[in-house]
Amino acid sequence: MSGGAVALSAPIAAAELAGGDETVILAIRPSAWFILIGLLPAVPVAALAVVALLVMSVAEDVPWDTAQAVAAGAVILGVRGAWQAYDWFGRAYVLTDRRIIVRAGIVTHTAACTLSEVAALGDATRWGERWVRCGSIGVMRGAPRVRRRSWRAARDAVGTARAGREGAHGTDSRRPPRVWADRSLEWTCVARPEEVRQTILAAVARYR
Repeated sequence: MSGGAVALSAPIAAAELAGGDETVILAIRPSAWFILIGLLPAVPVAALAVVALLVMSVAEDVPWDTAQAVAAGAVILGVRGAWQAYDWFGRAYVLTDRRIIVRAGIVTHTAACTLSEVAALGDATRWGERWVRCGSIGVMRGAPRVRRRSWRAARDAVGTARAGREGAHGTDSRRPPRVWADRSLEWTCVARPEEVRQTILAAVARYR
């Protein structure tokens, strides 16, 4: 297993997620490390369960022994690993000339936004991902670019008018368009994250 195990050009679910009039630029799954990294939080839980069962097994009337206690911990890890594997198999990250699309979840759901709504990309990399040279890319989502430009133009116009009347720069009392981190659009645990990030930024700059 390696951080670059999933090719950037892998055509994962692109046809069913992208519209017929869209051009697919990038379609990938998370790195296979997604499974192991997602399994890590279950390790201390399984360990505590084993320790608790071992402590209770000291009593003569407890119907399990050491081997069964260890097996219980293995079952916990196995269930969590299977859950992660199923989640990995169903995930797809697709970039087209119009949208960013993410399919994720055990009960699969799809989230998408137009490139004009992408305000910025954030670094959502978790500590375990850095060890295997993977990373997560967060999408900062906001009003379409046309609306943001309109707000800035209105703000500048108000400032200019106030400066002319009062001899000082003014500010627009209206709030700027809201920008937020949309977790449903996060590209989690991707291989070669900087390359993926630059591909998305180039598409946003070109097509929005």
